[in-house]
Amino acid sequence: MQQFVTSILFCLHHAKYLFILFLPAITLDFVQLYILMNFISSSISLEMSEIAMLEALTSIPPAFNQIQLLSNIIFVILTGSLSVAFRSIAGGELKTPHQALFSGAGKFISLLGAWLIFYLMIMGSLFLSLAILGSLGIIIWGFIFSYAIARFGMIPSFIMFKKANAIDALKLSFETTQDHASKLFILTIAFFLMQIVLTSIFFLIIGSNSLFLILALFVKYLTLASLFYVFFSLYEFKYINI
Repeated sequence: MQQFVTSILFCLHHAKYLFILFLPAITLDFVQLYILMNFISSSISLEMSEIAMLEALTSIPPAFNQIQLLSNIIFVILTGSLSVAFRSIAGGELKTPHQALFSGAGKFISLLGAWLIFYLMIMGSLFLSLAILGSLGIIIWGFIFSYAIARFGMIPSFIMFKKANAIDALKLSFETTQDHASKLFILTIAFFLMQIVLTSIFFLIIGSNSLFLILALFVKYLTLASLFYVFFSLYEFKYINI
């Protein structure tokens, strides 16, 4: 698990650069979660029936959905920006966090296409798991999702550096990770478990409030950066001299 520790230390060492890169996404996520948290605390209670809860959820503020859409757009851009940022930090062409974001935005269509295909595959596996296994399907789907991330996590690097289109990036990522699938699968699960455990600990200690949201988002983006650094490192190892 050396890659697990190395990637986390790398991201912590360059936390200032990555924080600036993540700031738009963190801001949107915080506002989105803050709206949701306040809505739940004021409109939903454990004493409510399931029907009443569902009716209450339909009245969620429109701003939540609008911010969620914008947050998803930024996230897609960010996946490409991270590859550019990592190469810059590692000594490649110097890019500021803002320039890295603009580089990701320039490949938005290809990134969006690839992640949409990925999303459709993942949602299809979720519905199939639930249909066959019921509630147990959620656990099985968690492993399916982790494996899919392990096999397609190199999508951004191929789009940003090889100028691959969405379909080619999916194929190249799947082919390139073939010999490392087991290790990447274990690493992906380890990162997700780290996020779940740390977020749960923060919730138990300080409860549901603004400080919890900040800490949870810190863990989320540290996990995201560390995981994608693993995929970037594999890309560089395979293709740096090509």
